Amino acid sequence: MNTCVVCDKEIPEARLKILPDTNLCSAKCVETTKDKIEVLEEKIQKNKIEEINQIKRVKIKELYQKKNSCIFLYKKFQNNQISEDEYISGFKTFTWWIKEIVEKHGGHLIDTPTKYTRCLKCFSLAIVLWSGKNNNYFIGCTKFYKGCKWAKSIWSLE
Repeated sequence: MNTCVVCDKEIPEARLKILPDTNLCSAKCVETTKDKIEVLEEKIQKNKIEEINQIKRVKIKELYQKKNSCIFLYKKFQNNQISEDEYISGFKTFTWWIKEIVEKHGGHLIDTPTKYTRCLKCFSLAIVLWSGKNNNYFIGCTKFYKGCKWAKSIWSLE
């Protein structure tokens, strides 16, 4: 005697002759099973998306915590507390830290940040800034507010 896995009723002999390996008693139970599978697939997909979003939040939080590091470094340079060479060294150290965090979370470096210690348009010092819109760092010109709009994104989180 074979019973249906959905409703526990006996599977009719006529159905077993047509579908000998079936474990469902009727088309109604087949539809019920399909509906349940669709609901489960949706839940699995939502869980995967949530898991990916959680991973992204962890990545972004770790990077976001030091978003003002290069700005503080540049302010020290402006106030003559450090030399230009010390600023560039700190700039490179900070870009290396970003690279390590990005790579730790599966991202990669698009270009070498040491090539961009100066603005490619006006040759002023460059600075590493945080983009809240893209949730990522980019390198920009320190004269941005004076009209130079040069910027370069070199870190990819994916």
